[in-house]
Amino acid sequence: RDIAVITPYKAQQHEIRARLERDREIGSMSASILVGTVHALQGSEREYIIVSFVRSIDADQDVVTSVAKTPGDSVALQEMYEESLGILKNFRVLNVAITRAKYGLICVGNSEVLSKGSKDFNAFIHSLRSRKCIVSQKDFLESVRSRRVRK
Repeated sequence: RDIAVITPYKAQQHEIRARLERDREIGSMSASILVGTVHALQGSEREYIIVSFVRSIDADQDVVTSVAKTPGDSVALQEMYEESLGILKNFRVLNVAITRAKYGLICVGNSEVLSKGSKDFNAFIHSLRSRKCIVSQKDFLESVRSRRVRK
C-alpha cells in the first residue's frame, strides 16, 4: 500500500516513525510508510494520507504556555509552547496537507479545537460534518478494538 503520514511537527514525525518501526503488527510494512512534515511532502502524492493535527504530551507532564522556553526543553516541548498550529493559520499549507491523497484521507485531531483555529479550517470541518465524515474518538476506538478481537 502507498501510505504517508503528515504532521506539522518534526518531533512528532520522529515519534511516529519510531512507533511504526516498533509495532509488530505493522512489521516490515513500516518501511514503506512515508512519514514527514507538510513541507517535506509538498509535491508528492500517495494513495492514502493520514494527517496528524494532534498536539499532545504525556498525561503526567504539565505544560504552562506562559512559562518561558528554556534551552533544555525537548524539541517536542518547545513545539508545544507555540500558541497555534501554523498549519491552521496558513491556508496554503493546510491545502497541501489535505490534497496529497489520491484515494483516502484520514485527519486525526480534535475537531472542536481545530475548527476554532482559522476560518478555512472551520469551513473544512463544517464540510466534513455535513458529509458525515467525522468519527468520534469513542466510535473510532471501538472500531479498532473490534477489528483486533476478530483476528
